[in-house]
Amino acid sequence: MELKDRVLYCLYRHDRMGTLSDLTKDRLMNEVCTPIRSLNRVLAQYREEGLVAYDKHRFRIVDEERFLDAADKLVGD
Repeated sequence: MELKDRVLYCLYRHDRMGTLSDLTKDRLMNEVCTPIRSLNRVLAQYREEGLVAYDKHRFRIVDEERFLDAADKLVGD
């Protein structure tokens, strides 16, 4: 699984568990096994696509419908 997909899947998992607002970049970086620079690049792509934002040390889903569509393709729902 590519890094971009691993990040999306991890964000999706945390969103479904209700822990997205508690997720830190450090924890996400460890969960997807990538350096912070690579993680920041992926997060910038998702921000530009209007899917996910990271403001004031909190992740937020910007477009829930598009986010779920993208995540569903990964989990096969």
